[in-house]
Amino acid sequence: MSQQSHTQRLQALLFDQLDATTAQCLFDQLSEAQNQNPVLELMDELREISNKVQGEAVSALGEVARRGCLSSVVPWLDLGITLAQASGALGLRYFKESPTILGLFDEAHSRDKLLAEVLEFADGPLDSAPQCAYEWLKVLPQLAQEHSLDVIQQWASLGMELAGWNYVLGNEFFRESPAIAQAIPLETAKAWIGFGMKLMVQNSFGKPDYVGTLEFFRTSPNLFLEIS
Repeated sequence: MSQQSHTQRLQALLFDQLDATTAQCLFDQLSEAQNQNPVLELMDELREISNKVQGEAVSALGEVARRGCLSSVVPWLDLGITLAQASGALGLRYFKESPTILGLFDEAHSRDKLLAEVLEFADGPLDSAPQCAYEWLKVLPQLAQEHSLDVIQQWASLGMELAGWNYVLGNEFFRESPAIAQAIPLETAKAWIGFGMKLMVQNSFGKPDYVGTLEFFRTSPNLFLEIS
């Protein structure tokens, strides 16, 4: 297919989903950054997954640009494809919510590295990996303000290890990880998790009841911070 055909297809896609001013501005910015072909190819991959998810991604492009994050459009779309392949609903959530998340990162270089890390975790062997990786993405702006990439990766590995044992607990760990990382030293985190696991009981049906563990994950960091 000729370059002109690629250009026309992308232009049509943008103008179909966005108002004319936003679409033209986006088209020009992508052209200046020489990102027209990569974006169109990734949009085609999204269309193969779901027309609805592709439409949400195109609509979100305007907000990504408005927040000054269009330089990260390729890793942003790459991650969205991985999440959408796991779950169409997750893909829709990602494209609706992620432009706001991207805008919270301070630097483009840091943003791209963190997106690559989330993609690596999302592409892991666990069925729950995409959902857990998305929960991690949502709190990364907070974590990145106070912790190095190496420390953040280690916290994520702990979360994925926990998710491999129980998806609900893993997800909760990721949601609460900024508070946990602030209150619990990394070297004692496994012991902290182990204590929380001891709070599980059996319900009346003989099934595990995780309420005590979930409450421990949510409340103990603040309690620990009160201790001088």
